[in-house]
Amino acid sequence: MKRVPKVLIVDDEPDVLLLLRIELEAEGYETLLAADGAHASDLGAHEYVTKPFEPAALFATVAHVLSSAPADLEAGRRRRLDQLSSSNRS
Repeated sequence: MKRVPKVLIVDDEPDVLLLLRIELEAEGYETLLAADGAHASDLGAHEYVTKPFEPAALFATVAHVLSSAPADLEAGRRRRLDQLSSSNRS
């Protein structure tokens, strides 16, 4: 049985969450929802797309994550978290 990829959707607007959930599930992904980015970092998000965004950019990012090696994704996630913590200290 083929494993269904999971996509975490984070947004503070319920309508955006619903729309993205419908779109991504129609493409065959399982979705998880969160209302804020701090919750997304705790859940181990590997990549993100900021608003405003084009749907093509969203799907390209999802495809990139799914085709990348786990070690590469983790290195990128740690790099972004380090940058975020550095900017918060400033």
